[in-house]
Amino acid sequence: MNGDISTHSGSPAFFSSFVQQGALLMALFCVLVLGSMAFSTWMALRVQGNAHIINKAGTLRMQSYRLLATLSLTPHESDLLRSLADAFEADISSAPLRSVLSREGMEGDLLSVQDYWFNALRPNMLRRDDVPLVADQVRTFVQRIDALVAGLEEKTEQHIQQTILLQKIFIAFSLLFLAGFALYLHQRIVSPLRKLLVLASAIQHRDFRQRADLRHRDELHLLAQTLNTAAYELEQSYQSLENRIAEKTVDLQQKNETLAFLYEALRALHHRNLYDDRPLSERLSAILERAGRLLPFSELTLVLDRNRTPPASDASTSGAQRWLLVDSQVSYGWIEGHLPPGVPLIEEHRRLMSLLADAFIVTLVLEDQSHQREQWLLTEERTAIARELHDSMAQSLSYLKLRLAALQMQSTLSPEELHNALAEMRNEVNVAYHQLRELLTTFRLQLDQPGLDAALRKTVAEYSHRFGFPINFDDQLRTLLPADKTIHLLQIARESFHNIEKHSHATEASLKVFHVNDEIVLSITDNGRGLPEDLQRRSHYGLAIMRDRAQSLGGTCRISNRPEGGVEVRVVFPFH
Repeated sequence: MNGDISTHSGSPAFFSSFVQQGALLMALFCVLVLGSMAFSTWMALRVQGNAHIINKAGTLRMQSYRLLATLSLTPHESDLLRSLADAFEADISSAPLRSVLSREGMEGDLLSVQDYWFNALRPNMLRRDDVPLVADQVRTFVQRIDALVAGLEEKTEQHIQQTILLQKIFIAFSLLFLAGFALYLHQRIVSPLRKLLVLASAIQHRDFRQRADLRHRDELHLLAQTLNTAAYELEQSYQSLENRIAEKTVDLQQKNETLAFLYEALRALHHRNLYDDRPLSERLSAILERAGRLLPFSELTLVLDRNRTPPASDASTSGAQRWLLVDSQVSYGWIEGHLPPGVPLIEEHRRLMSLLADAFIVTLVLEDQSHQREQWLLTEERTAIARELHDSMAQSLSYLKLRLAALQMQSTLSPEELHNALAEMRNEVNVAYHQLRELLTTFRLQLDQPGLDAALRKTVAEYSHRFGFPINFDDQLRTLLPADKTIHLLQIARESFHNIEKHSHATEASLKVFHVNDEIVLSITDNGRGLPEDLQRRSHYGLAIMRDRAQSLGGTCRISNRPEGGVEVRVVFPFH
């Protein structure tokens, strides 16, 4: 098939018959049309002026009767009669009349009419001798003119009939030519193009078995051969592509299973609840067990031992593969796999094990960092507890100790003074007791879910239930804060809600967290009765603790009365 195409394409003149024949037929059609137009024009020119001459000849009859009337009614008006005769003579001798009649072969008839006028009618009419004789001659003259007009009309009618006949012949030939040309187009263009369209449609619908067989060896035949070759080559290409697609599909399915395993493995490493909060070693072993079902290892073993180095491989374990779990000179252990005899480890499986080992290393490092972070947070919280106990309980106990020492030294106190001192000490004990309860409430905090938003929502739900009305909560912060900052903000929010519950008698409260430039703002408002004037004396130490926590965030805590009533607690600290 390729040989045929190359042969044809090497001799394009062989395929020029269609173009030549089409051009020849179009030329013949143009000649036929132009010939018809030229002959019609020639026939029209032949009858040009006939109608005018017929009309002019008709006026000659009227002029003849006018001359006769002038002669009968005004026998003494010789000058008028002569002028009318001269005008009549000019009309009958006019050049257009002679030209048309000569063209139609009627020049003899015109000469006969002119001879009768000059030799018979005109002399008798100008002599005025015998009017009845002139009248008879006028009638004879008019009959001759009528015969002349009738002959000219007959000639003109013949020309018109010839033109109509010729036009019919040309129309018939044109229709026959168009019918033949339409048949030619159908056989040489329409039918081959229909076959080519069927072939093109089959190729479009991926049916490459169709072929176009054309009888005439012309340009369309070359196009058909080209499409046949293209269909054959596409059939071969698609068959090859389908085979490759089948192979790639199998490969992609395997890679998809590998990616799904890596995804689930990473989720399991970073979300403990997927494995029921099991220890890290059990979670890693479970992931390694799943990996063993995808890889050709007969056995995969995870060894987690920071104080143990992997043993050296000997000849009996030459099929063993080992991946060390080492980060920054810290060794966490290794992964060891054994291949069945004669089974090689391909590069894809080697990369998968390397990625899995890297994921294990990252998880182990994060686990260490998490333990260190928890230790640091625990130490910081213990420091904060000690500072808050010192700032509240230690001061109250020191005051009570000093008052007791003073009472012991003053043995001469009256019963009333002793009663007042005891009442003052009792009030101080009550203040210390309330401070202790507030601190214990603050220290019971637990973060069940990660993120500030979840912790604040839980606190808002708790205090909404305790207040008896819903707290308006608007969290516009879309940034995950560190755990220490989350704890400080949550402690401040709980302390603020505790004060609203205990002191404000509010019916509305709101909590809002948002960004302002490079700072984060926590705002808690209520519509209660506001802060008392003797705030420093009456307040429990919760307000001071809130300010200390804001300072730990590197920011400030402002507690103030609102102009419309109530209190606003506003904490502002830098984002970074």
